[in-house]
Amino acid sequence: MELNENLGTEPLTGIDIAAAQAIDRVIHDEIILECHQDRAGLASSLLVGSMTQGLLNVFPHAFTGDLTDASVITNWGDKS
Repeated sequence: MELNENLGTEPLTGIDIAAAQAIDRVIHDEIILECHQDRAGLASSLLVGSMTQGLLNVFPHAFTGDLTDASVITNWGDKS
């Protein structure tokens, strides 16, 4: 997925419009989104892409391998 192709210049706005109903909460190093189940994969991809792009905006030459990951679950207690 090309970040600019799908999100334009405002990645978080892209998440809100395309996939998520709300950022439910931010806990330590986690962002929890709530969205409809059929949009979970898209929301996950957009969130990871937005977080990666945010780092690159500040540190353009940063290594981004294994920077972040996402899980799609129906219950926060199921998170591994």
